[in-house]
Amino acid sequence: MGALDEARTPFALATSSRRPWVERHFKAHKLGARFHNVVTRDDVVNGKPDPEPYLKASAALGLAPMDVLALEDSHAGVRSAHAAGCVTVMIPDLLAADDEMRAKALVVRSLDDVRGLIGD
Repeated sequence: MGALDEARTPFALATSSRRPWVERHFKAHKLGARFHNVVTRDDVVNGKPDPEPYLKASAALGLAPMDVLALEDSHAGVRSAHAAGCVTVMIPDLLAADDEMRAKALVVRSLDDVRGLIGD
């Protein structure tokens, strides 16, 4: 996130978690002021894989979804970001990428690979 801060690149979180969980973890890791916006499951009618979380996060950043780079670790998240029209990158976590995920996202091994993509 430091590189994004230095480049003055706004970033948001679109999560399937509920707001109390996010707030508890943000406080524990001192992340509260880092994100320009946070969209939780409590902020949308339709959660992931629906595009609503990413559409809402994009709007909060003042960006068109096609101008948003979405980093995802789950199949539902990839489906959500892709359906919203975001440029989607998957960093697999619990489930490996399958053909559907590779068709909807660029699949990389780690966040270090993402840093290389965005020129850090």
